[in-house]
Amino acid sequence: MKPLKIKGNTADEKFKHLERILQRFSRRLHRTVVGLVPSSPVFGFVANPAQSPVVLRAIFPADGVITKAAVFVGKSKGTTEITATVKFGPSVASHLFEVKKKALVEEVNFPVEAGAMLEVEVLEPLEDVANVWVGLLYEVSANSTSQIKIAIDQLESIAEEALHATD
Repeated sequence: MKPLKIKGNTADEKFKHLERILQRFSRRLHRTVVGLVPSSPVFGFVANPAQSPVVLRAIFPADGVITKAAVFVGKSKGTTEITATVKFGPSVASHLFEVKKKALVEEVNFPVEAGAMLEVEVLEPLEDVANVWVGLLYEVSANSTSQIKIAIDQLESIAEEALHATD
């Protein structure tokens, strides 16, 4: 790259020329902004599965994926089996969680459709199990999210306003 020659006789003329050069360079630079949509937590708890084995019931308002599941069993004698069943119209899909220790975290990547109903319940033996917690991460599909188009300079001004608002 050849060295730049800044034109102008006075300091103001040199600064104006330098600003013009920087504007041309900035147009050539490719700037990308990535917006992240966080996963939504879906969770439930049941103290005594012998009375009611259902830990969680939910309905999904948009297409998406259940990406991760966490299960905690407060009291258990051995392995606790918990099933997650998703129903959508005539189709039914399920996933079995075998909790051998107190806690289990698992990647599931379970697709769901808008209107699908989820039910998570503790299977047998119910008498030996207590205090069951279930947490799921649900990611809405990209075609179900709202999109906002914004210019880079607008985004920078919003970020600056937010930064100054915290002062």
